[in-house]
Amino acid sequence: MTKLFPSPATLVLTLVVDEAETLTSVASETTTEKFVFEKALDGVWMGTKNTWYKLNTTDNSVWWSADRKVWNTVNDGMWQDLEGKWLKIVEQKLWWSLDGKAWAQTPEWKWQGVNGVWNKFDQNWNLWATKM
Repeated sequence: MTKLFPSPATLVLTLVVDEAETLTSVASETTTEKFVFEKALDGVWMGTKNTWYKLNTTDNSVWWSADRKVWNTVNDGMWQDLEGKWLKIVEQKLWWSLDGKAWAQTPEWKWQGVNGVWNKFDQNWNLWATKM
């Protein structure tokens, strides 16, 4: 006798496989985004409240400016990314924190600025930037 309808177990398995394939394709689409970084000639990135930052590469001190003309040292050396995470340079590495207390190394030394531009430092502390 030939079955005309699939069994309940076959239906469940088919739904699970379809769902897994959908999740896999969505995950691969979001994780394979490629950014084309260009070296930032002025080495400046945007921070919160229209504040601009730059790095003094001789001592890795961070500087800030409201107008990109007058610059002052950032005493704690920290700035925030688009998601509100704190970033700072310590012992020749870029670190980030959600609360300013617990710190971890920043993956790929990359962060998204508040203006949507992705920024990263290379091994020589040159700033590279792009838009999504």
